[in-house]
Amino acid sequence: MSKILIIGELADGKLNLGVSKVVAAATGIGGDIVIALLGKDVGAAAETAAKLDGVSKVLKLERAENEHVLAATYAPQIAELAKDYTHVLFAGNAFGKDV
Repeated sequence: MSKILIIGELADGKLNLGVSKVVAAATGIGGDIVIALLGKDVGAAAETAAKLDGVSKVLKLERAENEHVLAATYAPQIAELAKDYTHVLFAGNAFGKDV
């Protein structure tokens, strides 16, 4: 069974709308879908992400250094998380391409 990790993007503390499109794609793959949110305070976005159809779990990586989106900061955290998943998905936008 596939274990899919989606790296969610935040904009002004809210979940980016593109995340729902990535979830739809993940549903097509099939399996367990988990969304990881990186930021300083991701509580509100995590609540929104948890309500998306097909999402089984939301991981909150709340750290002071995650306040600003920097690939150099995010990448090691994502790489560590990715070890437990068969697929890692991002939105096909500047955020996803940068990270």
